[in-house]
Amino acid sequence: KLEETDKEHYEGFEGALGDLRSALEEDDLDAAHAAMKDADKHLRGAQTQLTNKKTVKQLTALVMGVHIKDVDVLLATDALDDATLEYNQIGTKFQDKGLYDMIAEADTEAADGVIDALDRAATAAEAENTAKASDAGSEAFGAATQGLHAVADANVAGAAHMAALQGLGWDAATLSTIGGPGTDYAHAAALNLYRARAYDAHWVAANGDADTAATMGSDVFAHFEGARAHEALEEADNDAYETFESGLESLQTGIENGNGSGIDDAVATIDENLRTGIDILAGGNAPLLQSGFFRARFEDAYERYQQGEADAAASIAEGLFGRFEANELDFHETLEDTSESLYETFEEEHLSALITAYEDDDSEAVDTHHQGVLDVLLDFEAEHSAALASGAEAGYMAARGFDAAGVAALGNADRASTIASDAFAHFEAGAAGYHEAIEDADEERYESFETALGAVQTAADDGGDVYAEAKTFNDEAVASAYAIAEAGGASEPAAAIMSDAFAHFEQAEVHEALEEADHDTYEGFEGALEAYQSGLESGSSDGAERYAAMARTGGFAVAGSVDDAPPVDSAAADSGEDERAEADVEGGPNVVKGTPDDADHV
Repeated sequence: KLEETDKEHYEGFEGALGDLRSALEEDDLDAAHAAMKDADKHLRGAQTQLTNKKTVKQLTALVMGVHIKDVDVLLATDALDDATLEYNQIGTKFQDKGLYDMIAEADTEAADGVIDALDRAATAAEAENTAKASDAGSEAFGAATQGLHAVADANVAGAAHMAALQGLGWDAATLSTIGGPGTDYAHAAALNLYRARAYDAHWVAANGDADTAATMGSDVFAHFEGARAHEALEEADNDAYETFESGLESLQTGIENGNGSGIDDAVATIDENLRTGIDILAGGNAPLLQSGFFRARFEDAYERYQQGEADAAASIAEGLFGRFEANELDFHETLEDTSESLYETFEEEHLSALITAYEDDDSEAVDTHHQGVLDVLLDFEAEHSAALASGAEAGYMAARGFDAAGVAALGNADRASTIASDAFAHFEAGAAGYHEAIEDADEERYESFETALGAVQTAADDGGDVYAEAKTFNDEAVASAYAIAEAGGASEPAAAIMSDAFAHFEQAEVHEALEEADHDTYEGFEGALEAYQSGLESGSSDGAERYAAMARTGGFAVAGSVDDAPPVDSAAADSGEDERAEADVEGGPNVVKGTPDDADHV
């Protein structure tokens, strides 16, 4: 719509957004502020063309109201001087821009309410009473919305009010990630582990155990279908999502048919498309996950060497060298930027020498340089926060569980036990902060994680089902990644924002307007709001986009144009229940209910 209205404003707005992102990445707040003002200018210009200056001024009053609630982010991060300044500046602008006078002509109580509440909010923030400051800010927001309904047409006021409620949702989402990498990073960590699992199925198949390899491949598919990362990948890049699932199907087919080149191609497809999702979801933190993946693959090479496959081990190490030089997921550049010493030690001292050691079948050199590359990458991870390092280490640890299962399936239970024992020792030694991070985030999860890892070793020692225990341990490792990533954010104040939003909506004029305009949208919005608030209270910000989509549809509904609303994706349209979780079947791509005669997997 923006492009149709005015191409110049459209291009100017997009350019300003790009400038804003660049400025924030460079921590240039002055440039970020200038870009924000530029974006605002282009949006206001387009709004004026679509409506008129009077309407845009009315909308500006509500933008100011949302800005008041934005200050909750400063309160939650103890930036109280900045919060005080913002409250005072908003009050000044509210009067200087004529917004007070505009509202006072129709509703003096609302206009005075904005100014009075802002004064109290500033006083409370200055006195370091964040609760009173936030409460007063909520009152100011309520007065601003009351004023909007007094001066604007009902459809304009209703649509703008729903947009303001949407804005509160994004404030909560921002708070939920402050101090921690957030849910998207955990999704990326979960996807990273599927890369390692696909390669495990590959090497088990290469060693002649097609049945176990096929099971490993189908279990990846089954796990993904019910995983939190499923929807995240689909939304991040639908093509990557579909091609990844297609790659899983091809992997199973290749294993079942004993088609080595087909297996190679399928694993490459899986890896490539998972990397696409990881790059989008993890962003600048993707190199940490690549480090964890490299560590898991170096372990794969070592295990194949222990099985007498020196050539295969050399090939894996050589392939990792190629990935590193290609700067896959920006790993090469990030390692070098983080520490030139670590970079040189990794590439020049150990990686090249490890390849040579495998090629020469020099077991002593293999041990030295294998441990060398692992240690350097662990040191690289430790240069970052424990929460970020934990995403890499969760995948690495789970991959070691599957390594134990793989060698056990190939008849080497003693080696499987050693792998599990070494993994436990690595974890107890700290694992770049992963050990303490789990314990701090969720003590029960920490205990169940250790129990599951111990069960892998016990199964190897007692001739039990190592693979079954590895799958249980995998679930614990993935859950730990989410617990750590989500524990870092300010989930309590984020949930409080949405609690305030709910209370505001229940008493607001737009509540009745939405219910009368379209009852289904009204129920969908309230359901999304409840689910989002509940998720934030549990440490998850997964509901932000669904809530935003329903708020947007609500805006169209109260404006009398619900049929013109952009399509709401499946996350926003359903009731919040995961239908996949209700299914009592699991398996590969051809899973169906019941037992049809032509079923090839039950």
